Amino acid sequence: MNSRKRAENLGIALFCIVALLAGSERVALSDTPGRVGKNRGEVAGKTVRHGSISPEEFITSPFSKFFKEGDYPRALEAVQVLAKEYPGDPLISRYRAMTLDRLGRHDEAIAIYQELLKDNPNHVPTHWFLGQSYFGKGDEQAAREEWKWVVENSPLEEYRRWAQEQLEALHPQKEISVPKRYYLFGSAGVEYDSNPHLKPVKKSLTAPGNEQQAARFSLNLGLGYRLIVRPDFRFDVIYTGRQSFHDGSAQDLDFTSQEVALDLKKRVDLWSRDVVLGARYEFLAGFLRSNLFSIINRFLFSSDIRLTPQTRTYLYNQFSALEFGPDGFNPDQTSRDGFSNDLGITQYFYTADFRRYFFVGQELNLDWTRGSNFKRRGSFTRAGIHTPMPFLTRTDLDLSGGWNYGKYPTFTSLSSLDTRRRQDSSWHFYAGLTHYWTPRWATRGFYRFVNADNRNDFFDYARHIAGIQVLFSM
Repeated sequence: MNSRKRAENLGIALFCIVALLAGSERVALSDTPGRVGKNRGEVAGKTVRHGSISPEEFITSPFSKFFKEGDYPRALEAVQVLAKEYPGDPLISRYRAMTLDRLGRHDEAIAIYQELLKDNPNHVPTHWFLGQSYFGKGDEQAAREEWKWVVENSPLEEYRRWAQEQLEALHPQKEISVPKRYYLFGSAGVEYDSNPHLKPVKKSLTAPGNEQQAARFSLNLGLGYRLIVRPDFRFDVIYTGRQSFHDGSAQDLDFTSQEVALDLKKRVDLWSRDVVLGARYEFLAGFLRSNLFSIINRFLFSSDIRLTPQTRTYLYNQFSALEFGPDGFNPDQTSRDGFSNDLGITQYFYTADFRRYFFVGQELNLDWTRGSNFKRRGSFTRAGIHTPMPFLTRTDLDLSGGWNYGKYPTFTSLSSLDTRRRQDSSWHFYAGLTHYWTPRWATRGFYRFVNADNRNDFFDYARHIAGIQVLFSM
């Protein structure tokens, strides 16, 4: 009984967060015939608006008032009026099902959720509330399956956490959580690179001959083992292999990376808020044309906290010990071996349904190297957005940009052609479109532009990269 009450209370809390505070929990359906506010007919004297109700109208509607007050009979009457005005709106259908569930009409609610999942089978909130209806009906096994689906497939930490809490509140069963589990992830794709050798924009500084552009084929494959899984603690061991092949004159850039990581996450309560603390160690060995290129030992410490329901603050510090190949003719000047430290913060701002967000980040970089030419003090500023596409279901758009600035206080040019000191001042732009065929398979098309404008012309270059990838996780 306590578990049932917990599910009901959490459902009401989710409604308040999702619907009443900041807008609607919207699913973009390509078969919606019309736009918001376009009148298309009359039903029983009511205006039929074949489109989506606006967040403002939904929040201020009588239904929202009745539902929040727990007056579910009147809420059902009000939502049925909205359903006649906006037939086919998935938001209204979902809250109609929630209201039926509160009235004990679980089978009717389940039928609505199942219809919604036919149009959008990967919609996380619908799976979450479907589990709640199964639980209210008394079918704990079906509820468990829905909440387990959310835990395993939701891209949003909030829904995964809420579903895990519901699973933990059920009667103990072996399948509530899997303490040890393997998982597979990776990507494969092809891309065009306009300047893989990073040749300077100034042609007089470039040796003639080799063409700059090249096609690159990439394959990344990771295998993880969830060694420890507890409600507030997780410890994973992860292996990742990366391989890239170039055509034409860029074959000397074929690169292999072998990576092993130990990843820990711990959730704690701090100032009455959930904080996820992270610690990660990575060992990375890079090979250029089968020759050892670099060995990196990297340590990352992080914290993830929500200061408000619709924000997330990510703090991190990354320390790396770097060792490269030959140090050149003058190691005290040309060696890149040493240490680097990156201290940063990224702030996320989410919409009410957590499906869209905007982020800004700032990072400070310090590099201590044996060679004086690579000692660096810099910063990295970035911003971006993530949003589902309005009329393409299961398709997300990512846009981001960044500016990188760095000073090399002890840099001395190795060429008499350009003796000026080096100073990084580069910016980049990224656009990616990802379509999820299933929760575990996706296709991504992307474009990236990099413009490196440095004080020393040898390091000035422009680069266009565009490609397509297949991403998977199992």
